Amino acid sequence: FQLIAALANPTARCMVAVAAFTGLSRSEIRGLTWEAIWDGEIHVLRGIVAGHVQETKTRARKAPVPLLPSLEQVLNRHRERSGNPVSGPIFRTATGNPIDPNNLLRDQLKPSFKSAKISYWSGWHGFRRGLASNLHRLGVQDKTIQGILRHSNVAVT
Repeated sequence: FQLIAALANPTARCMVAVAAFTGLSRSEIRGLTWEAIWDGEIHVLRGIVAGHVQETKTRARKAPVPLLPSLEQVLNRHRERSGNPVSGPIFRTATGNPIDPNNLLRDQLKPSFKSAKISYWSGWHGFRRGLASNLHRLGVQDKTIQGILRHSNVAVT
């Protein structure tokens, strides 16, 4: 929560919240569309790597991710600020293209974290690892964590 609170930009806050509470990779977050959210889940339909739309990394990564009610509220506020779109990228530039998380990192996250004297953040993938660690610490079964992170093998989890 400290990382999210350090960000002044509401789009950056929302993107970080999605990363932290879903464990999605940065390519999956970049590829998210409004059409991918239904029935209380985020359906990972694609990824965008180096500007290229592609299939997910593995078949297991196509599995839906539970959408926590608090994150759903954050996304609903983001949608309202974005003009209530029903389709297209969730995180988009002024021209409607998907935001590159690396640009957001450079322009928003690093400067904000530096100002807040936050030095422990280790990049986008750190949110996946952190989610797994936090769920494990809370006593969530490894198989459940595997499902949330969409690993094909529990040993990876």
